[in-house]
Amino acid sequence: VAGGASGSRVHANGRAAAAATVNGQASGFSSELPRKDTPRRDFSRFLGAAKPNFTEADLEEMPESTLRTLCIQHGLLPPGEPDRDALRRALAKVALPRKT
Repeated sequence: VAGGASGSRVHANGRAAAAATVNGQASGFSSELPRKDTPRRDFSRFLGAAKPNFTEADLEEMPESTLRTLCIQHGLLPPGEPDRDALRRALAKVALPRKT
């Protein structure tokens, strides 16, 4: 990788890629990673199940990508470009009752 004064880098294959700058300093190509002090929840136990095995409380904590996948899996994907609330409402119809 060769650097240039213009803030771009040229890779060995000849392609140029812009370097991000923060306060005038090159920050490289890495994107912001999730903070380590915020543990990520594992929702994989809900994916691939033939019948819904999640509660409405589970849906509240799931990221939009997981909600979308579950909607597709259970044939509940709303038409158009649904937002997180539309995905959650669609899945709430088949969610298990809340645990008491």
